[in-house]
Amino acid sequence: MIDPERFDALAYVTAACPAVGLNLPQARLAELAEAFALVIRVATPALNFAIDDHAVPAPVFEP
Repeated sequence: MIDPERFDALAYVTAACPAVGLNLPQARLAELAEAFALVIRVATPALNFAIDDHAVPAPVFEP
């Protein structure tokens, strides 16, 4: 799993943008990296939450 304390968002964004065809100025890369670091920090607890293999998803509400 990703450790949000050690994750280098700027390095990731700098490498990923050209891979998907984005050519952004350095200032924009820094802004994007800051936002991406926040996403990683918020999502990490949910991604690290253990779910039992036999867990049944909640039923879908149908009025």
